[in-house]
Amino acid sequence: MAPSTMLKQSLCLLAIALAAQSAPTDKAKGPNACRFMPNDPQWPSAKTWDALNKTVHGQLIATVPLAAPCHDSTAPKGGLSRDWPKYDQQKCTDLQERWLEPELQYVLQHIGTYHTPTDDHSDADPTSIMAPFFLSNETCNPFQPRAAACKIGVYSQYTINVTSSADVAAGLKFAEDNNVRLVIHNTGHDFAGKSSGAGSLSLWMHNLKDIEFIHWGDAHYTGKAVRIGAGVQGFEVNAAAHDQGLQVVTGECPTVGVAGGYTQGGGHSALSSRHGMAADQALQYEVVVPSGEVLIANRQRNSDLYWALSGGGGGTYGVVLSLTSKAHADVPTSGANLTFTSDNIDQDVYYAAIETFLSSLPASADAGVMSVFYFTAESFMIAPLTGPDVKASQLKEFLSPLMKKLEASNITYTSHFEDFGSYLEFYEAMFAPIPVVSLLRLQISRTLSMFTNFTPTRASLSTAEPSSPEMSPLTSPTTSSPPSAT
Repeated sequence: MAPSTMLKQSLCLLAIALAAQSAPTDKAKGPNACRFMPNDPQWPSAKTWDALNKTVHGQLIATVPLAAPCHDSTAPKGGLSRDWPKYDQQKCTDLQERWLEPELQYVLQHIGTYHTPTDDHSDADPTSIMAPFFLSNETCNPFQPRAAACKIGVYSQYTINVTSSADVAAGLKFAEDNNVRLVIHNTGHDFAGKSSGAGSLSLWMHNLKDIEFIHWGDAHYTGKAVRIGAGVQGFEVNAAAHDQGLQVVTGECPTVGVAGGYTQGGGHSALSSRHGMAADQALQYEVVVPSGEVLIANRQRNSDLYWALSGGGGGTYGVVLSLTSKAHADVPTSGANLTFTSDNIDQDVYYAAIETFLSSLPASADAGVMSVFYFTAESFMIAPLTGPDVKASQLKEFLSPLMKKLEASNITYTSHFEDFGSYLEFYEAMFAPIPVVSLLRLQISRTLSMFTNFTPTRASLSTAEPSSPEMSPLTSPTTSSPPSAT
């Protein structure tokens, strides 16, 4: 079968299998059919779900909302289910305080009874997502009253803990045969909410953690490469690459998965100005297409699928099991951050300072420097500049026009510049896990100009008030005050 024909068939089948409509219908199949929901009479029976559980060797997980300890609700009737925890005020308070921490949403999210996870996360339950604004009143929320109903809502109804390609194939077949919505989930970092969905069956890729460094050679690239499972996160492959004297393009947030929606969606990185985006690094995918067949997609085999996966969007063309990506020689890396506010400063003066910074970006990007910065009407923050094989003194030169502008405008600022012996040392010092809340965010490189809206604050979860992020942890910041009048 010709690759183009195979891709067309894959697209057609996946469009049917992954359709996201959810209204009840009597129509069982077809490209225009709505997916069945738990309250529909056509929803799969407990016996049908049990059969799927046996097919995947007991790896089917019934969802228990993370916020269940904040309410008196019980598990829904029908289908497979697990006991829901009883109301616990202390656990609920803890949940409220930690609700926007990435660790809670990608690790403790998996613990339906909300307890300390086992070392191997064998008791994991992947349901939560890192996008609180997708949690409607129909979804269990720790900030609503105890008497409020705790429903599964927008969370997936069931999850397959994927351990092999056969599990993926079984999930695809079940979703198509039973007209059930299908989603793909790793860490829940998808701020578009695509890694969850009401009434869905989720393929949880998080435990595919293999990392293997290899030599790659073809007409387009010869050099070191790394093969990573779909569940590998940035901090994991960065540490492994460091041990090999290498660096790999990953997300700024250490907990983001690499092979899934990150690379398949393009993938901006602190290394993008030097190496390009994550999709530019992709050499090969191992992917399950809707027929259940496992394909290898690279420039030589199934090349149309390879190009489609390299930036065409996560889960659009198939379910990726592994990614082989370029690995680059490690180099010393410098970092810098700088912050100031508009307190007692005229807005025109404040924005003129920001304009001065923006004008410096082309030169710094051409030098391989990546700039991550945030601003609102009240505050501006560079957090951070990334300079692979660039000295901290050079970063200071790039920011010199801004610092001079700030001093001339009587604007106090705080800054820090530092050289690190490797990319990992820089990464661990400058990139802490990014909170679920973010604000106006600009990320600039030679290949990228990206704008992301702010998300709700923890206090309300219903308004879109921006708040300043905490500065990345660095030692000995320098504060520069305006010169005294003489």
